[in-house]
Amino acid sequence: MKNIVVIIPAYNEERSIGDIVRGALNTPNVTRCVVVNDGSTDHTEEMAHQSGAIVLQNIKNIGVGASVAIGLQYAVKRKADVAVLMDADGQHDPKHIQQLLQQAGSADLVIGSRYLSPTRTSTSLPRKIGTKFISFFFWACYGFRLYDTTSGFRVINKRTTAYLAQAYPKTFPEPEVILGLIHKGYSIKEVSVEMKPRKFGQSSISPTKALYLMIYIFSRIIVSRLREFIQRGQTVNSG
Repeated sequence: MKNIVVIIPAYNEERSIGDIVRGALNTPNVTRCVVVNDGSTDHTEEMAHQSGAIVLQNIKNIGVGASVAIGLQYAVKRKADVAVLMDADGQHDPKHIQQLLQQAGSADLVIGSRYLSPTRTSTSLPRKIGTKFISFFFWACYGFRLYDTTSGFRVINKRTTAYLAQAYPKTFPEPEVILGLIHKGYSIKEVSVEMKPRKFGQSSISPTKALYLMIYIFSRIIVSRLREFIQRGQTVNSG
């Protein structure tokens, strides 16, 4: 039986974290659910514990990327075969974990996608526009289409977990992970899922942040491609 660990970074999500943890632990073959409590000031820690999660506590808020890295490092120490990444705001429905796990053997990274096929989504307009532009950038520069590059609902295999535990990006981690894995030759696949409306709070992706996200990722892609071309040229010249 595989050792499957669910990792959930959480900041002030006391009203939604319990249902997510219970749903994750009710998924067949899930052995542990780890909540990385990112300096919450509410009762997120207590609710996660009561629901059966292992809670890793950040003394202060350090951000999603750094929190996920902590969860991945825990998964490596526990020799997890597969890691499942989920958000704590209730938009990722645990019922879809099994769909993603079924594809874990066919790719290094499996993304739960809102846009791969028509589904009801609750995505904010700025985030939806930003995601579409980033998807276009990847297609234009690498020649393949990924429809939901900002989805945080993901399954990664053992070797990808080990790599990302030491190299998980801190700024806009979801699309940056994809960029990093592409350059390392890892395989990526999307699975269509339906995401729930956010029950509490508001999306952190404002119009300004969505614009910054597009510009940032576009610049990262362009720089990465230029480096590739320079390296290829150096290889040809040295040959």
